[in-house]
Amino acid sequence: MARWLPWLLARRRPASPDLTALAFEVDLFAQCVACGLGPATAASAVGRVSTQPAWARAGSLLELGIPAAQAWQPVREIPELAEFATLIVLSEQSGAALAQGAHRQAKALRGKAASAAIARAERAGVFIALPLTLCFLPAFIIVGLVPIVVSLGADIFTF
Repeated sequence: MARWLPWLLARRRPASPDLTALAFEVDLFAQCVACGLGPATAASAVGRVSTQPAWARAGSLLELGIPAAQAWQPVREIPELAEFATLIVLSEQSGAALAQGAHRQAKALRGKAASAAIARAERAGVFIALPLTLCFLPAFIIVGLVPIVVSLGADIFTF
């Protein structure tokens, strides 16, 4: 057991962030911006309640005066938030409204979370049926087919 356990643990995929929590964080950011806070203050506010340290880092970098493209890099490194970080940078460069786009991103994240939950539920049905297959198939062979084969064999070999 000790030999294959490290190999099995090494093969595990890194845990992806909770999409529902990320959608909540993006919604919180959008609400902060809609209420009049700047992106730096909004990112810091989200960073206080988030499990992702990238929000607090981005808020701190923005408060130090780092350009938006560099300051939002920690958020962009989270694959699920890369498009959101790009939206913020483009909004800062063009002056476009940010709150509506952020709400759309949060809605998209919630949709992805729902799709992932449905996929996990569908996979669970397959995994639940697997033990039944492993138990009933040998039982069917032993109880159903073996007596027939033995009976036919006895009839063939008796003269």
